[in-house]
Amino acid sequence: MSQQQASNKREGHTLLLGGLGGDSHSVGLTILRQSLSASGYQVRYLGTQNTLADFFQMASLSNLVMISSMDGHARYYLREFPALKRKFKTNGTRWYLGGNLSVSEGSERDFIEMGFNRVFMQFVDLTTVMEINSGGDNDAAPARQMANGANRLSYDLYSDAARTTVWGNTAGTGLGHTGTGAAVALTVYWYGIPTPTVAVNRPWLSARPVWAVYGGTVEVNVTRAPGTA
Repeated sequence: MSQQQASNKREGHTLLLGGLGGDSHSVGLTILRQSLSASGYQVRYLGTQNTLADFFQMASLSNLVMISSMDGHARYYLREFPALKRKFKTNGTRWYLGGNLSVSEGSERDFIEMGFNRVFMQFVDLTTVMEINSGGDNDAAPARQMANGANRLSYDLYSDAARTTVWGNTAGTGLGHTGTGAAVALTVYWYGIPTPTVAVNRPWLSARPVWAVYGGTVEVNVTRAPGTA
């Protein structure tokens, strides 16, 4: 991928960034926000001292949510994370967690099992974060977007009615089927963005999709299994 292609890809991605819990340190988040914006990402910045609900109200508008927790009590702040993730159906959004997550011994696996895609238990340098966001981390099923001019509407496709299994565009996220030579109908389930709840004292939560007719193209690739006719 050329530098120009990488830049175009970043311009189509929206990141949600903010601090969770009582800690008010914002210097690191401010630097990260500026670096991400300068690299072409659309960054929605929540600042510090947010609740978990603040992130979920905006998660469906974002391809990636980056949460920072610096006071060592991440497990306490995130105790409702699995339930909220099921409630808000954010399967198409990736979740990153970093900072000083625990004052005692803890493991990355604890947070991965909650539903996070990447976890950084301690300090990670800015270069590493930028490499991950520019493609160093391989998304199994990247978030999809429909367009109306410059406006974007995030959505995802699922292979089950409960909308828990994302039908992606890479290995491991497709759907297997044994053909018989006859036409077969396969049902695809769609899920888009609900209108977010807006808190009066948090004006940055007022960002929402522009009401319009959105369009997009879904490309279907059919791969024949080795040894089949």
